[in-house]
Amino acid sequence: MKKLITLFAGLIPLLSFAQINFVQGLTWNQVLDKAKLENKVIFVDAYTTWCIPCKDMDINVFTNLDVGVAANENYISVKVQMDKTDGDSEKIKAWYQKANDLAKYITAYPSFLFFSAEGKFIGKEVGYQSPANFLAILKKYQALRNDDLLIRFKRNELNETELYDFAFRLKELKDDSSAIQVAEYYKGHFIDKTESVNVLNNSFAKFISSFGRLFRPQDQIFKFMLNHPKYSDSLMSVWEGFSQSTTDFIIREFELSPLLWTDDNAITEKPDWKRIEQRLRTRFGGSNAKRNLLWAKIRFYHKLGDWDRQIKYEIEQKALNGLDTSPLGANGINTLVYELFFLHAKDLASLQKGIEYMEIILKKYPENFHYSDTYANILYKAGYKERALKAAKRTLELAKKDKGLDTETMTWYQDVLKKITNNEPTWIQAYTN
Repeated sequence: MKKLITLFAGLIPLLSFAQINFVQGLTWNQVLDKAKLENKVIFVDAYTTWCIPCKDMDINVFTNLDVGVAANENYISVKVQMDKTDGDSEKIKAWYQKANDLAKYITAYPSFLFFSAEGKFIGKEVGYQSPANFLAILKKYQALRNDDLLIRFKRNELNETELYDFAFRLKELKDDSSAIQVAEYYKGHFIDKTESVNVLNNSFAKFISSFGRLFRPQDQIFKFMLNHPKYSDSLMSVWEGFSQSTTDFIIREFELSPLLWTDDNAITEKPDWKRIEQRLRTRFGGSNAKRNLLWAKIRFYHKLGDWDRQIKYEIEQKALNGLDTSPLGANGINTLVYELFFLHAKDLASLQKGIEYMEIILKKYPENFHYSDTYANILYKAGYKERALKAAKRTLELAKKDKGLDTETMTWYQDVLKKITNNEPTWIQAYTN
C-alpha cells in the first residue's frame, strides 16, 4: 500500500501538467500581478456557452499533455465567458466587465487572446485548433513577447524572418514608431543588400505595401520595379499594375510633392511644369513622367480650387489611362462627374465628357440609380432636357425597387425630377444642400 501511495504521489505533478491549469477566483489585476511575478505571458480563452468548437477545445486540446506542459510553463491561463446566462456563477459574473473590455478583440469564437504581463495586447488566434496547431500558437506567442524581442532587436540578435514578423507585430499593435524602426533596419540589412530578383516575392509585396514610405527612388529595388513592372508583378504574384502603382507612389511622395507643397501648402501658384516634366523624364522615363505629372496637376489645381484646369487634366488623364469600370472605379467616376464636372464645369465640351463617362459606366451598371441620377443632372446642365427627364424618371423607377432606401434620398430624386420639369437649375440644389 505504501508503494501504491508513493506511486500516486509521484503522478500528481505529472497529472497537473496533463491539462492547462486555468486560474480561478482572481481578478484581472491579480492575474497581471501573477504574470509579472512569474514572468509569464497571459493567455485568455474567450468562449461562450453556446460555442461547440469552444467545448471541443476543452475536451480535445486543453487536456493534451504537450499543450498543458507548454501552457503551464510559460503562461498564466484564464477562461473568460463572453456571453451571459441565468445560471452564471458569482465567479463568472465578477468577470462580466472584463469580458466587455475584451469584446473589442473578438471576431469569432473561440478566440485565444494573448497579453503581456503589463496587460498589453500581443495578438489573437481564432477558431478550433488541433493540439499540434495550438502548441505552435503557444510557442509563437511566447517567442513574440515584445519586451524580449525589443531587447534582442537592440542587441542585433534577430534574424531576417524574426525582424520581418516583428515589424508587422508592432504595426498590428499600433506601435508605429517602433514598427518603422524595425522595418527600416530590416530593409537596410536585407532588402537593400539582396539582388532584386531574389527579393521580389509575395512577402515583399506585403512589406512594401505596409512600409512604402521607407523606399526611395534611388533604391535598387525601386529601379528594378520601375524598369520591369510586369516581371516584378509576376515574381510577387500580385495583381497586374502593382509595381507601377508602387513606384508611382514613391515618385509622387519623394520627387513630386516636395517640388509643389510644403506642409500641404502650395509653394507657388504657377509651377514650372516644363521643368518638372523634364526632371521626371530624365529620371524615370517619358511614360512615367507623363502619368505622374498629370496626377500632380490634378491634385495641385484641386487644392487651389481651379476647377477649369482640374477638369482639363482629368480629361487628359482619362484619355491616357482609360476609365476604370470596376465597381470601385465606377463609383469613383460617378463621384468625379457629379462633384467636379456637374457642379463646376462651365463649357459644353467638358459637360459632354462627363456625359460620355456616365454612359460608359451606365452601360455596365444599368440598374444603379445613383449613376442614373448623376447622368440626369449633367444631361440637364448640358441643355439636354428631354434626355434628362427620361434619366430622372428612370432614377425614380430604379430607386423604388430598393426597399431599404431612406426617405431623404428618395425625396432628393423626386426634387431633381421636379426641378428639371420646371426648368429650375439642379446644380443650385447641389451647391446649397
